[in-house]
Amino acid sequence: MNLRYVYFDVDNPSKDRATIQMLDGDDLLGAIFLRKKSNLPDDPDPHTPCWQVAGIDVIERFRRRGFGTKLYEEAARQASRHGMALCSDTAGDIANEALAFWEKQVRKGRAYWEVPGPPEEEGSNYDYGRFVLRMPLAPSLSGSGKGRKAATRQDIERHFSICMNRAIRACAKDPTLIFSGCPETSQLAWRALDNLGLGLDAVMLQGKARSWDGTWVDHVWVEVPGLGLRIETNPSQILGVPQFIMVLDLDDQADRYQDGVESMERLEQVTPEGEKFYRDLAEEVSRCVRKRSR
Repeated sequence: MNLRYVYFDVDNPSKDRATIQMLDGDDLLGAIFLRKKSNLPDDPDPHTPCWQVAGIDVIERFRRRGFGTKLYEEAARQASRHGMALCSDTAGDIANEALAFWEKQVRKGRAYWEVPGPPEEEGSNYDYGRFVLRMPLAPSLSGSGKGRKAATRQDIERHFSICMNRAIRACAKDPTLIFSGCPETSQLAWRALDNLGLGLDAVMLQGKARSWDGTWVDHVWVEVPGLGLRIETNPSQILGVPQFIMVLDLDDQADRYQDGVESMERLEQVTPEGEKFYRDLAEEVSRCVRKRSR
């Protein structure tokens, strides 16, 4: 990918709003909209001087790829250049999708919740509350750790399938959990890759694959084009190998896969409980890969 940013009024002191667009070449991926001044000019003091995120939007077909987080990161860098933190919209106006991002930053220790004004007035000022990114900025707002480099091809080739298979086999001890095939393993594989810093590159695909007995079947798998790798999410059916996950070179048995169409929306087709389950298990997988890669 050839990611770049286009800035509108970021450095114009006479404008109290700014926009940052993200493009891949000439294709618009999304934009973040900023208020350089507080949404509420009569905010009680003290409060952290910040550029406030008035809104963020990623084109639908590019969602769940980490581009929203990249927009937040760039907005935070630009705000920092002007001596300001980056903060969320106020409590009553923050969107649900944005709330998930900010809550993650709080869990990772990169942001905090602030209610402006003296502590004794917190209750009456709650509607002014907002999330604020800590200064100095963390090197990254994505993944599972601060400043960690993305996993390498060697890391994924050597350790990813071992850690994935180990985590899924452990689930067999719980009869309420079922990994029946590629839809479930693809959900886990993409999230684990995202934790390993590869969410921008990893793509979930839906198409046809030729099974070990020669028949063509509907299939879901994950590819990481930047590393030249395919994550086969049902080797038992496709390759006749009794594993839950295998890591292949993109050119290895490429004729088995056809009509692959990006299907990132599948990541959203889980319940809140399912999202937590996959997220927790993905953390376990990524920790395993990091540990084995040392």
